[in-house]
Amino acid sequence: MMRVHTSAGIAGLLAKEDVYRFAYSAQRPPDTDISLTMPGRLQSYDSQQLHPIFQMNMPDGYLLERLRNRLAKLTGADPLRLISAMSCETSIGRVRLTPADRDSPGPPANRCDWMPS
Repeated sequence: MMRVHTSAGIAGLLAKEDVYRFAYSAQRPPDTDISLTMPGRLQSYDSQQLHPIFQMNMPDGYLLERLRNRLAKLTGADPLRLISAMSCETSIGRVRLTPADRDSPGPPANRCDWMPS
């Protein structure tokens, strides 16, 4: 599960259950909508594939293949795990992701110090 941030604060949570599910937090600050196509609402956004706003933060090409091969042996190559492994260095735009179980409420400052070795 990942915590989704914008520059205005925590927007909500992204999880992989039977589907990819993004839900805005009921206590989110104003102006934390993550996308024009996903405006704030109480009902969650469910999709069989990772939502496009999060797909743009996935690596591609050679780096994607290297990560898939490396992570598949350890934890599986789920797209959410790939984003988790890369989000601190490759986030595009105002949306940032951090693990939901992290103590600090804010995203890391371009460092992967929260990732296990």
